[in-house]
Amino acid sequence: MKAFSWYCCNSNSCACVIIINLLILRLEKGMAEVVQAVLFRKVDWDLQKSMRWLEHNHFKAKKVDITNNWLRFRLLEPIDLKNKGYTHYANTFLEGESIILVKAYK
Repeated sequence: MKAFSWYCCNSNSCACVIIINLLILRLEKGMAEVVQAVLFRKVDWDLQKSMRWLEHNHFKAKKVDITNNWLRFRLLEPIDLKNKGYTHYANTFLEGESIILVKAYK
């Protein structure tokens, strides 16, 4: 599978970049794609700022895991995705690699 990495600035274009990325993969590969989790690098993002970014980009987190280096917002449970046939994962980097979208494909 060809990997796509998109970078965007701190503008309102993040949602558009994500949508374009989804459309390109679906057209080229015919694969269904969902964002399973969003990770924010803690040196660049705090909890409140990352939650605002998620809300602005229309993501709803079910759970947040806080590690030494990352804030990880789980959008979908991996077992639920596996049961729905999603078997492949890839990361897309945003904001100069300070945000990672964990994507699942079937």
